[in-house]
Amino acid sequence: MIDPPLGTTGVPVSKSVTVAFTEAIQPFSAGPLPSALPPPVTGGIRLSFQSAQNTVNMPFTLLPTNAYNFTKVTLTPAFQFPGSYFKNGPNGLPDINDVKFTVTVDATTLGAVKDLVNLSNTIPRASTFDTGEGAGIVDLPVSPGVIFMGIGGQKPGIAVLDLDGFGQGTGTPNQDNLATLPIEDDTTNFPNNPDLFQPLQPPLADREHAARGRLARSADSRAR
Repeated sequence: MIDPPLGTTGVPVSKSVTVAFTEAIQPFSAGPLPSALPPPVTGGIRLSFQSAQNTVNMPFTLLPTNAYNFTKVTLTPAFQFPGSYFKNGPNGLPDINDVKFTVTVDATTLGAVKDLVNLSNTIPRASTFDTGEGAGIVDLPVSPGVIFMGIGGQKPGIAVLDLDGFGQGTGTPNQDNLATLPIEDDTTNFPNNPDLFQPLQPPLADREHAARGRLARSADSRAR
């Protein structure tokens, strides 16, 4: 059994994942235990998230749910799941600008998870679920084509101002019209970057875009 169950939607980005087996297992065979070092991507369970065609493996640590029950382990990701974005809200009509993240829990590699007498698992397990709204992922252009700005107040942070719109990153998928000379607002200029080896063609992939034009602030995967 895997929790969240297969096909669940709107899962909170901070939720831990629980995997249950039919008998007690050796936890370290399923994944790395907590330590002072960053967790490697090893073990019989894999955790990943996907949006469009991009898949990212998520490091995690795991522990039995308690000291007397080694049939169930709890996975704690090294960072929060990325939050999905729904332009019309999670219960609204689907929109082309929606960004949905699907998390995959994969324990299908037979023989990787061992029980307490070192016998291997023979039943594959896998599950996928969609995250609810939450913080998006950020992939931003860097110097020298940007200006970094500090933000104070109740929500301090760092903003990136894309000077020419050529930078690659998360933001808007709206491509600038190549037939017009000016760079329109709310469009990305990244496909026009002269350093690209070959032109990009719409529709753009999830990270093949950046700021909303020149002198515009870069955004996260939720276009915020």
